[in-house]
Amino acid sequence: MPASKIYKLKIADLSLTVTIDSSFTGRESHFESMSSAEKCGVHRHAVHELFFVGEKPLVVLNENAMLEYKNCLVCIPPLFAHNSIRNGDYRILISCNGISCKANSFAEFVWKLLSADEPTSVTISSAVLFYCNELAGMMDNPDTLSSEMAEAVLKLIFYNVYKCNSVIRKETAIQQNDSYLITIDSELNSYQNNINLQTVADALNLSAKQTSRIIRKNYKTTLSELVMTKRLGVACALLASSDMSIADIVEHINFQSESYFYAQFKKRYGCTPLKYRKLKQKGKLENVNTKS
Repeated sequence: MPASKIYKLKIADLSLTVTIDSSFTGRESHFESMSSAEKCGVHRHAVHELFFVGEKPLVVLNENAMLEYKNCLVCIPPLFAHNSIRNGDYRILISCNGISCKANSFAEFVWKLLSADEPTSVTISSAVLFYCNELAGMMDNPDTLSSEMAEAVLKLIFYNVYKCNSVIRKETAIQQNDSYLITIDSELNSYQNNINLQTVADALNLSAKQTSRIIRKNYKTTLSELVMTKRLGVACALLASSDMSIADIVEHINFQSESYFYAQFKKRYGCTPLKYRKLKQKGKLENVNTKS
């Protein structure tokens, strides 16, 4: 995984710059085994630091207190001196600007979260951690990760945080689009089935034309390309982490034929599946001429 990836998001009336670094997938450190220097050592960030925390606690230390968090989103404001003891959470760095006087409730919620001077926590659901985990998996396989897909998942994460903390539960345009993206993501995860524009449209209760427009707007590509990316991404993971034969992988990801799989794989990654497996296992994947 690269050291960091930077994404520019436009959500409602907010412009967000999100940095996902190598610690996004979680870094475990245990308070009991830390030295006194580590326990007392503090640092600062020029931007907001966000932790998505599950059952394993996050401990935030500063000169005056030791705070423990579970099942929440923790926002550490810029220049706040602290030391974080982490246990498998997900972390991003974020800067925010562009709020307007006509901001909707979603923009106001994010702005309020990022305006605090002290560490702030808000409730999150299992869906938020699910999408964090999905994004972590995508980051672990950067060959098949497009900026559009990463940005779409990041938006889902922020929308779900908002929904967990919003008093108003009315169906807004943001929430409706969120629902569409969740359904599309679910359809893509059923890559072993036959997926086409009509099957996805039926799942959304929309026309094929409306569905195509939603996919193009949010992912900047076509459904067929999303399905291809998903299936080849799964193939890459299986080639790198299992001894499954090419025939079994082709059957697992529901590809038309082995010859078509070889052609599409080489077109995208510049090498055969077997060469990919060999280089991946030897830790020499940088020699593969990957193509997007």
